[in-house]
Amino acid sequence: MLLSTISLKSHKKVKDIKPLVKVFLMTAFKIDDIEFRKELPFIKADEIIQKPILLEDFTTAVSKHINNRKKRKHQIHFLIQRAIDL
Repeated sequence: MLLSTISLKSHKKVKDIKPLVKVFLMTAFKIDDIEFRKELPFIKADEIIQKPILLEDFTTAVSKHINNRKKRKHQIHFLIQRAIDL
């Protein structure tokens, strides 16, 4: 498995600056998610997208992470409001 040095450096730099940013890794070949995470455990990809990709699959993956973020934000707001009310 080959990943360019630029890709690895970019990934690390982005995560260092903003650790909560979501990382989507697009491969040019088919690879099993478990195998990928075993071979490159230091790459913290939130989604592994394999080519060819359908637009519907891509939008589903992105939407999943957007919805999860909105849900967490709502939960935090609720907890803060409960703490204020106490």
